[in-house]
Amino acid sequence: FDKIAMESQFRIGECLYLLHEYDKAQEEVALFIEKFPISEKVADSYYLNGEISFHRNKHADSIDSFEKAVSISPRAGWTGLSTYRMALSYLSLGDHENSMKEFRKSLDSADNDLLAAGSLIGLARNYQETGKTGDAMKVYRDIIAKYPKSEAAQAACFMTIQALYAEGKYQDAESTAKIAIGSAGDSAYLDDLNFILACAYSAQ
Repeated sequence: FDKIAMESQFRIGECLYLLHEYDKAQEEVALFIEKFPISEKVADSYYLNGEISFHRNKHADSIDSFEKAVSISPRAGWTGLSTYRMALSYLSLGDHENSMKEFRKSLDSADNDLLAAGSLIGLARNYQETGKTGDAMKVYRDIIAKYPKSEAAQAACFMTIQALYAEGKYQDAESTAKIAIGSAGDSAYLDDLNFILACAYSAQ
């Protein structure tokens, strides 16, 4: 019965998380950690708590929970994603040094193209936000070359165009946007690409 109670408490928090009821989910996960601090699922509970905090934009709390989860279970299936989430959280907090460190770790351990491409996007964003536009553009080109049909490639195209526009290279921004729009299909970035193309037109 104790094992059933433990499993039930964890699943309540998990279900609420999947329902996007993050406030309630966090309460239930906190209750699980309080009741079962040495259970076999405590690492999973810290990971879940990190995910919930991430979606609530509580990035410092998210990092703390992910670090605890990884320290308890460094070979868990969610370790790669937790590293990626930590990198994004550091980026949101403006801590570029730690963000880049975690994105590199995420890239090195990535076991799928989605995580690898996302990690490269994160590195490029750090470069761009710290004024290293040339390094950012190089990473964007790498993403487009390695993952040409991915959503990450569309993101890289859009961010490349943003950088060109910000530097006053309006003709380059226009021509790059046209190419990107032609291959965008139903990408989530299509509206953004059309908008920045219009901005490039108006700036010339």
